[in-house]
Amino acid sequence: MKHTSHAMIAIAGALAFSSATSAAVITIDPVGRGWVADDGETNQLTPTNNYIAGDNESKITFRNVLAFDFSSVGPSVIITAAQLKLATGPATSFSSTSTTGSPANSETYTLFDVSTDLATIAAGATPATTYADLGTGTTYGARTYTSADTNTTQVITLNAAFLSYANAHLGGTVLLGGAITTLDTDANTHEYIFGNTQDTPAGNTELLVTTAAAPEPCALVLAAAGMLLITRRTRH
Repeated sequence: MKHTSHAMIAIAGALAFSSATSAAVITIDPVGRGWVADDGETNQLTPTNNYIAGDNESKITFRNVLAFDFSSVGPSVIITAAQLKLATGPATSFSSTSTTGSPANSETYTLFDVSTDLATIAAGATPATTYADLGTGTTYGARTYTSADTNTTQVITLNAAFLSYANAHLGGTVLLGGAITTLDTDANTHEYIFGNTQDTPAGNTELLVTTAAAPEPCALVLAAAGMLLITRRTRH
């Protein structure tokens, strides 16, 4: 029993040593942000572009895209948490009456995975395909906005699906698509968020990622050896 206890202590020590580096929060500014409309128009991508989402007076519907360079993250870390900080902008509009799928005086903004590559989006080469891509697929997080959020900066916590995606793209580029998922079909209502955000600096659009040191291979070997020792002593 004493030897087994020693082995378990060794395992715990090895794993603790492997994660001795404290968690760090890395702030990442966008390398591009912008919108794609359902009529085929796009403002392409720059770090300070307008990134409106929703529909306007002409009932043109916009979805937005955010691109972040992860070259400053990894490869010897894992991302354990992530938050997206977005300036809502000075121009927002919400339907005043409740309709099916669209509650009164609020809108839900949802983040999605993006399969279209960054170069294609930046060039505006396939706007129809890109528009569909930005509002469908795997969801990474969501937030419900109201008029009280106008001209403020809000944070959206990103989920486990995003963490898996981000960890698979350490050192590369991470893309997020965004759409209002509570739009109604009334041509007389205007529902949008992030209007006139070309006037907000890039620093008001940030991805905050919490990282931890990835387990060192030697620590994993020690842990495996300790487990083997416990197994052998248990048998005898």
